[in-house]
Amino acid sequence: MVASQKNQHRKYIRFIGAGFQIGAIIYVFFLMGEWLDGKYHSGKLYTNILTLVGVFLSIYIIVKEAIKLGKDE
Repeated sequence: MVASQKNQHRKYIRFIGAGFQIGAIIYVFFLMGEWLDGKYHSGKLYTNILTLVGVFLSIYIIVKEAIKLGKDE
């Protein structure tokens, strides 16, 4: 394999675990929302809000990584 191909593969290896990273962030925020809803008896308010925060945070992190990868090229 040519050195440039190896370098190209290394850049994209960062995104192999992106699905797990997105899932973990959303799940952690969901669990925090569930805990807050149980503590303050607020129905599903905190669960919904924190799950959306987790979704937006994970999208932000992935987009930031993609922009960084684009600048490295």
